[in-house]
Amino acid sequence: MVNDWEPRRVDTPGQVVAELKYMLNRGRNESDSIAALLNRIIEGRIWRGYASETTGIQKKYPSFRQFVTDDLKIKKIDTLVGLVESVDAKVAESAKKLWLEEIPASHKHGTNQHSEGEDNGNHCPNMNAPGLLARLKRDHPHLAQQVIDGELSATKAAQIAGFRTPTVRLGKPATVAAKLRDHYNEEDLAELARLICE
Repeated sequence: MVNDWEPRRVDTPGQVVAELKYMLNRGRNESDSIAALLNRIIEGRIWRGYASETTGIQKKYPSFRQFVTDDLKIKKIDTLVGLVESVDAKVAESAKKLWLEEIPASHKHGTNQHSEGEDNGNHCPNMNAPGLLARLKRDHPHLAQQVIDGELSATKAAQIAGFRTPTVRLGKPATVAAKLRDHYNEEDLAELARLICE
């Protein structure tokens, strides 16, 4: 069987976006093509505005996040990154960095008006990564930048900042022990062992 499909023209910004949408909706693994098109959109800042290929209507977005969520209909950056990181880590990193840079800092202490995370001012156990990053931008900009640059996870940065405590998932004893050794010194581990054996 001969595959007679040929790539469509992608000369204009509108054609680049239309082709990317087409690739995303094909239901096949098109990682190479998606990565190449996403790279053109990021490098050319096409996400800021382009004329629709089909209607000619000018589309404008104030942020990369809004372009991805509203135009590409992808709600989480990890979904988009997951499609391209195996074939082009640089494009995946650029997309994630753009997304994270646009998360606004929390506005005030005590409550976080950011829609993607709850911040009760305490240890915020239910706050998700965007909410953690928003709080880090407000209270610890240097840690927030490390998250944006991919040097730390939002959770690890929040633990360093002291507003999120490490959690240990119960599983095999060896796994739990390894995690506890990462967080406790020898004296605390000895005390924990004594308490467990009581």
